[in-house]
Amino acid sequence: MEEKLIRSLAGLALSALALWAAGTAPARASNCAMESYNHNGSVMEVIWCDNGVNIAYDRPRQSLLKHGVRPGTILFEGQAYANDTISGTARVFNRVCGVATYPVSGNIHPGRIVMYGQAPVRDTSTCAIKRYRDDTLVFDLMP
Repeated sequence: MEEKLIRSLAGLALSALALWAAGTAPARASNCAMESYNHNGSVMEVIWCDNGVNIAYDRPRQSLLKHGVRPGTILFEGQAYANDTISGTARVFNRVCGVATYPVSGNIHPGRIVMYGQAPVRDTSTCAIKRYRDDTLVFDLMP
């Protein structure tokens, strides 16, 4: 019961954050929708508000916990467009260096979102960016 309450509160917080991030007033909340997607073994909440999109961890996979990822941690913030494209800012997480952001873009397919970008790879002793790696973010709609 306590876990269900915590998840409900986290969902409300994410909805409020999505409204704020998308710049929508509370009166327009009916324009928002939330769906659950699988991303690399984590359950994600995708919040669509008008053309604003926020993707946050609902149930991060175990290996992400050591990097500071928790339920409610935002992975992506951006925009969806009428031509089924999507673009915005994604995040990578590192237990030593913290969060780094990078631009991503891609397409929205029925039941799937796919985005591409160049994720920074940082030196763990200095946290300076050493290089960039090709990154593909795939989100599959959960039943």
